[in-house]
Amino acid sequence: ERMANLPHRDVPGNCLEKDPATQKFVFQQTMMRISNPEKSLDFYTRILGMTLVEKYDFEGARFSLYFLLQCNPADVPEDPKERKLWL
Repeated sequence: ERMANLPHRDVPGNCLEKDPATQKFVFQQTMMRISNPEKSLDFYTRILGMTLVEKYDFEGARFSLYFLLQCNPADVPEDPKERKLWL
């Protein structure tokens, strides 16, 4: 399975099946504060075709960082250290 190496494939809202209508869209990067990660991840992964490549939870501060890219999921390194360098 080509998505098997993605570390956060089971995060709620993370859609692994991209919408063909937006496959050629390009969205480089941005930072947003969101209140519903599941809904937002569904939009960015399913509609815009981005891939969730990393997620960091900061429990004490009550927020999470999600790193999404336009990339081939098979290219995402499985090893966390390699993935951090790759980002």
